[in-house]
Amino acid sequence: MSFRLRNVALFALVALGSCLYFLAIARDCRVVENAATAVEAPTPSRERAPRKPVAVVVAPPLTQNAPGSEQSVAPDVARSRSFYNQTNPPAVADVGVAVESPDVFPIAKPNAPLEASARFSVWARFPVGSWSRLRVATQTNENGKTVESVTETRATLVSVDFEKKRYALRYDSTIKMGDVDRQKNAEIVEYDFWDLVAVDDESEEEGAAANLAIGDRVAPCRVKRLTRESDRVRETVVIWNSPVSEPGAIQRETTRSSIDAAGKTIVSRELFVVKKAIPATPLTPATREVAFSKSVGGRETTGESVYSAAVPGGLTREIAVETDSNGVESLRSKTTLLDYYVADGGAAPTAPSDIRLMETN
Repeated sequence: MSFRLRNVALFALVALGSCLYFLAIARDCRVVENAATAVEAPTPSRERAPRKPVAVVVAPPLTQNAPGSEQSVAPDVARSRSFYNQTNPPAVADVGVAVESPDVFPIAKPNAPLEASARFSVWARFPVGSWSRLRVATQTNENGKTVESVTETRATLVSVDFEKKRYALRYDSTIKMGDVDRQKNAEIVEYDFWDLVAVDDESEEEGAAANLAIGDRVAPCRVKRLTRESDRVRETVVIWNSPVSEPGAIQRETTRSSIDAAGKTIVSRELFVVKKAIPATPLTPATREVAFSKSVGGRETTGESVYSAAVPGGLTREIAVETDSNGVESLRSKTTLLDYYVADGGAAPTAPSDIRLMETN
């Protein structure tokens, strides 16, 4: 091979190697660029489907053990299932609960009477003049059409009678439908310290103290049965009160019988259950997460609520769904606390931005 041909072949070989080298670099750059683009590109968001409210069986059989009953919850089992956070033992000095030792799950004293007290009421324990304002957004289905309305109601504590164990609330409401606002006449309603509408004919009966099991949690409770009658209505209310849900009942079951204009007896049942009780800390108030249900006239209402000990009236959030006898949703409502005020130099009107509606697993 001539000297010239040898140089041409060598040059061609060097040129081919250079091309392959630069092509490899360009390919690597494109791979890195594509990878960076893939990392920076936002992931398409998917709206989370709204969770359905907890379905609560109306008036279910209660899993509880009173002293001497056949069923029981062993102390070691109860301790692991207790509402109590064992690192923060409850203050039981003023609630009539017997604690033999830190290792024994307490049972409410059988002989300690459960009396109506302002400390258990969501309103009576606040100073007169305190108020809260709620907004209720409602969707109803009527003849295939959806009707939406919003009601804003301010409830104000106007009186507390500690001798009669009653208090009164004034309700000022505005109904908003489209561009029309309709102001309702103010209404004053009287309640007892059980937070039930006050009636003159009422009898009380003490029940046996019990450990009440709710789901996988257990709480020591004292039990009160109230029988109330007024204007063709007979009402029986059973209250399970426990120091783990401060303040107020940890469970309340109501059976109501009424007679309509045609003389027909209508029976309704309501169940109120505290699913989770969070004790107060130096920075946050005690809160309760509640499930509730109501059955009347073939209609079922289920829902969930959040209560805060810092708010007059307690309620901060609520979702309720009503279905007809065919299981078709006829009404859905969402209640939101707008602001509140605690009288006598208490907290200024505050939006409850730190209180959220619980999510159901």
